Amino acid sequence: MREYLEQFFERFDYPQPARETLTAAYEIVQADSDAKAIFDGYLNEYIDRIHCDFGAQLRGCAALARRLPVSPYTLQLLLFICHSAHTLALYRERSMDEQIWHDSMLDLKYKLDECHVVYGVWGSFVCEWFPRFFTLERFALGRLQFEWETLGKAYEGQDITLSEGARVVQLHIPRSGEPLSAARCDDSFARAVEFYTPQLKEGEPLVFTCSSWLLYPENEHIIPEGSNIRAFMRRFDIYRHGTHGGDHPDLWRLFDTMEKNPDRLPADSSLRRAYIDHLKKGGKTGWGYGVIVAKSGK
Repeated sequence: MREYLEQFFERFDYPQPARETLTAAYEIVQADSDAKAIFDGYLNEYIDRIHCDFGAQLRGCAALARRLPVSPYTLQLLLFICHSAHTLALYRERSMDEQIWHDSMLDLKYKLDECHVVYGVWGSFVCEWFPRFFTLERFALGRLQFEWETLGKAYEGQDITLSEGARVVQLHIPRSGEPLSAARCDDSFARAVEFYTPQLKEGEPLVFTCSSWLLYPENEHIIPEGSNIRAFMRRFDIYRHGTHGGDHPDLWRLFDTMEKNPDRLPADSSLRRAYIDHLKKGGKTGWGYGVIVAKSGK
């Protein structure tokens, strides 16, 4: 596994300090017989059963970290990096496109960078997000990520009616550092249509959904015209939306900090400045849920 870690870090261009931190964490675990037995046991559980109890594994890593000189964020991310070796084997066994594995595993690095910016730790504080990549239920297809989901509330529009519980493909927008440009989004949607169309049942429509702060309708008034976010919003029929309370739970996604006071938020981009101005005027944050009908199924 040590050799695989070195190859993984090189393949995904991990920063040298991150490589050293994660490698040191692995060596600390391997040097402790009890910790090694537990950690290696988690790896074997996944090999034996793809839908193993990842939640229990994350809780176990947090418990291990409390008695070892390792951050739980580091150890939990290390667990999934180690799991990625078997995920690659699963892709190969099923003759799946290895580029999709690569792009999906990039999410680990996105969350690594995010954790370091927000908390100063090489690890991840959102590891509960990862499992569906490892159970082959969520896939990165270019700039965006996709997975089968069920519709939470009936929808009517775009010449189609969908009942609650209808099967849809939910998409996610990782913070990859790449622009959310029209060209990149077009490419991802085209890949997703190609990927999911063979999985449709007879007459079943191909519908993409997205739930995100990026689709909060008020963004049309907050974010400057011409931004990629506004163009992305307009792809969707946003038929559900809501506001958050004063705790603004999604602010960290934009500002890379858990700070909530607008006077102390970083104002180093036009988007951040626009949102700070909105908050200082008493504006709220929120979310939107949108639909794109790619194929009607008629």
